[in-house]
Amino acid sequence: MIHFGELLMEIFNHYPQKNPDTASRTIDSEAVIVLPEKSQVHTLNPVATRIWELADGQHKLSEIISTLENEFDCPSDRIKSDSVEFVVTMIEQGLMRLADQPDQSDG
Repeated sequence: MIHFGELLMEIFNHYPQKNPDTASRTIDSEAVIVLPEKSQVHTLNPVATRIWELADGQHKLSEIISTLENEFDCPSDRIKSDSVEFVVTMIEQGLMRLADQPDQSDG
């Protein structure tokens, strides 16, 4: 049986990556994401936009969280919990995936 803490450590050590079928644009620090196959449009707040920008398959979630802790004036625990919640939601909606190794593609 996997305990919640172990599951969190697994998530922190994986590499979030955008679904390549999404299109996105950032306007005034807020990303607009479109997933054409599902006719979905999502607008992100500035913190979620920064996670989206860093979800390139090259950064572990723990590294993304460290970046956010340096860039935003918010308690560390809140950044961690909100980041995990956001990434899990994006995965559930088909907008992101988690990899256990960095992305090796050329771009």
